[in-house]
Amino acid sequence: MQAMIFYEDWQMDCCGDPFAIGDDVNWVCVKGDDGALVACDYYYDAHADEYAKQFYITGQVMDITQINFRYELKAGICVPSTYHQNPLKKAQAFMFKNGGGFLVLLDNVVIKS
Repeated sequence: MQAMIFYEDWQMDCCGDPFAIGDDVNWVCVKGDDGALVACDYYYDAHADEYAKQFYITGQVMDITQINFRYELKAGICVPSTYHQNPLKKAQAFMFKNGGGFLVLLDNVVIKS
């Protein structure tokens, strides 16, 4: 089984551990949002509050894509509107200037709630 996880840059910058293609990971995630700009099955979320339905996901990193957001002003607020993709072999902290994250394909996925 495979799963696509979006790992936001600020989560990595705060307290994330670098990971690379081929690594085995064990992450706390929440379900993805069908209406989100970046389509994914789950979001990595080390800071989920006690009310969020959390999933414990393990798997092997098969692919990493760096997602760099472009923003537009809506109702006086800058929101991500499009993004640029860049393939990576390794994800680590402080790789972004203007926000984004890592879109990560996991294989051999086990999900526990």
